[in-house]
Amino acid sequence: MAGQTGVGVYESLEYAREFDLRNVRQGAHAMLAEGDERLLDMATGTGRYALQLLPGLPRGSLIGVDAGRGMLERAREKRREAQARRYYLVLGRAEALPVRDGGVDRAFCAFSLHHFTDPLAAVREARRTLRPGGRLVVLDPVLKPVRDELDAAIQATINRVFQQTHGPAFHFMTLAELEGILDRAGLVAREREVYRLYFDQEGPEGIPMGPHWVEVARALQSGAPQLKARFEADYFTCTETRHALRLRGELSFALVTCTIPA
Repeated sequence: MAGQTGVGVYESLEYAREFDLRNVRQGAHAMLAEGDERLLDMATGTGRYALQLLPGLPRGSLIGVDAGRGMLERAREKRREAQARRYYLVLGRAEALPVRDGGVDRAFCAFSLHHFTDPLAAVREARRTLRPGGRLVVLDPVLKPVRDELDAAIQATINRVFQQTHGPAFHFMTLAELEGILDRAGLVAREREVYRLYFDQEGPEGIPMGPHWVEVARALQSGAPQLKARFEADYFTCTETRHALRLRGELSFALVTCTIPA
């Protein structure tokens, strides 16, 4: 998770191994590695996405950058196991990528932008590393559009709850906020799509950051009834009994592909 402020736990190899046991979010197919391309994984973590992409690079290479030493060590373990010789791992922050100007054909940032201390600086760094005509692919959770004060209050509560664990820089964005950052960095959005993860299940297992989302639902349940009703309409219901916790609703993820003007 390169660039995030709360590096703390990401320094630990023990944590990285535990992190790797969680459900792997699918999405590497969206990065579309091809042939002899040079790719950059801006927050490679334990290599979850990078190692899925390498088979599509028979003559290419992939640079994985991360600020967490424990995460990188776990990625090195997996690289050795997979004998992935074209996967190069580098300690560094997304806001100051240790990659030369124009050095890669494609950069991707999967489920990490919301962790970065300065997302705009990170995107500008990605732009710097890309050759003319190169592409940046961002895959990140997105919140519902802010239509009024209720939506603003819900967004503030979501980020406040997550910041308690992940640090003060953690910030989920709306699609408009995400695209605004990409525009300010001088990138041209070529494709955009919003995926919705629907669920109706007991417990948060399998839902990305599920336990934290349960904390959000509980925080809003104890507040104004209007906030709880809007959250349940836009996100999910959280029903607790003595024996079970039932979650029903959806979360959204945006996939945006941008290009560097040639």
